[in-house]
Amino acid sequence: MAGHHGSDHEVAAMIGFVQNRNAMDWLRTLNHWVAALGRWSIGTWTPSDALMLEKYDADGRCLFSRSSHARVSNTPMGLWHLLVEM
Repeated sequence: MAGHHGSDHEVAAMIGFVQNRNAMDWLRTLNHWVAALGRWSIGTWTPSDALMLEKYDADGRCLFSRSSHARVSNTPMGLWHLLVEM
């Protein structure tokens, strides 16, 4: 990560609204993209940037995951990801 956004914070959150399929399908898709970016050496992406599932609540239609990234400055950045099924 370039460190331009949230550089004063160690943790941030992202929200995604799922309009088709379900959140588990999208978690797999996102991790597939992250793996491909790492294989193709695009930017600073590595397989360790994958999202780790914390909880999927099918009844509540939401998924919580987290990821950790090394910034260019070598300071860590933690991200929480919330996927909400619409």
